[in-house]
Amino acid sequence: MWHLIPLAQAGHSLEWMAGWFVTTVAARVFMVAVYDGSGGAVGTAIVTHAMINLADAYTPTLDSALFMGTLAGLAVCAATATATALRARHEPREDVIARRAGPTDPP
Repeated sequence: MWHLIPLAQAGHSLEWMAGWFVTTVAARVFMVAVYDGSGGAVGTAIVTHAMINLADAYTPTLDSALFMGTLAGLAVCAATATATALRARHEPREDVIARRAGPTDPP
């Protein structure tokens, strides 16, 4: 939240700041999903963060509230899809759980 004052001083509108906030939260969810999906390799989160920063630095229309809102929507979709796909990949299936449990002993 401490970013709001510098963003306002830079001349960004409230709409732009809302889009920026949603985008940064979605980016964090995406980075955590990539980190978890890699088995905890910190380098994946570092590279993902660097790619996001690089894309921001070289996006000429980043100051547009419409662009930021569109980016926020895309970021939420990407983060949700990635987190969902990785979670589904790691959820144990019933047959695997049964195999791990071994034969059941009669009471």
